[in-house]
Formats: sequence, structure tokens, C-alpha cells
Amino acid sequence: MYKRCRNEAIVVADVGQNQIWAALWWNYDRPGLFLNSGGSGTMGFALPAAIGAKFARPELDVWCVAGEGGFVMTAQELSVAVEHQLDVKIVLLNNFSLGMVRQFQDDFYGGVRSESDLKHMPDFVKLADAYGLPAIRVDKFADIGPAMDAAQRTKGPFLIDFRIDPEANVYPIVPLGKSLNDFWEAPDQ
Repeated sequence: MYKRCRNEAIVVADVGQNQIWAALWWNYDRPGLFLNSGGSGTMGFALPAAIGAKFARPELDVWCVAGEGGFVMTAQELSVAVEHQLDVKIVLLNNFSLGMVRQFQDDFYGGVRSESDLKHMPDFVKLADAYGLPAIRVDKFADIGPAMDAAQRTKGPFLIDFRIDPEANVYPIVPLGKSLNDFWEAPDQ
């Protein structure tokens, strides 16, 4: 995705798998372009922070990368983006779960899952439409490039609801209570 963005795009990530994927796969040429809540675990951080980044740096592209769990916590801020026609592009990585919680439950708690399933979320394309901003749902790899291009061509806010595999995991990760020296690589399949 980052190949379609200018080198100086600000990327604001929420907490969870989306944050790790953004850190791993977005291209950052300079410091200060990747914003996240650090280790605070602040679900819902990305959208309001992306809006603030756009107000602060209107000349730069701003991309919000969030999972659906965190996104719904501050989705009402779409009204601010629409009211001010802020050119914030939202990449929603939608795996119908609290992905990092589910992954930790699988990796460190023997696969015992509790309260990580998000099957009953809103239709985010309809939600975006209700706020008056364009949105696209992407569930095929071939549609990723055209969706990103459509977002960049569109003036103002734009949401892309990427449907991803609910069982997809992100590695490397740091187990709870461990240091960066103790990170886990992908386990053998």
C-alpha cells in the first residue's frame, strides 16, 4: 500500500495487529511520520489522532490504520473529518475480532478464546455513507490497488473496509511481560 503514497505521508495506527502491520509494511523515510499510542494500548486512538495530524500538517497525506474494534470507539469523529473535508484516508483492517487479543489467547493461553469475537459489527461502508463520506469494501487482493487509488483521487475523507482473514496473525510479537529481546517469530506450522 505504501508504494501508492507519497514518501512523506503520516500514518497513524491504532493498537493491535493493525499497528504491527503498519509498522512492518509501511515505508517510513523519516522519523515522525508513524504515529501511534506506543505501549499504552489505546484502542480508538487512530482516527482522532489522524484528524489532529491533518489539522497540524495539512500539506501531508494522512492515513489512519485501524482495526474495527478500536475504530468503533471513536467512529463518531468521522463527522469532524466530513465537516472540515479533511483529506484523511482510513484503512480499516477488518478481521471481525479483536485480532491481537485473539492471537494472544491462541499463542499464550492454549487457544482459549474469550470476548475477542466481533461478528456483530456495523457495515462500515454504510456507516461512512451515513456520515457523508465515500467508502469501499475490499475482500480480494486484486482490488487493493484500485481502492487505494480511489482513496487518493478523492478529495476529503475516504474509508476502505479491508476484509481480512480472521485467523491471520502478525509476527514478530513480544509476549506479555517480556522484553524486546524475547520477541516471538512465527511458530512453525
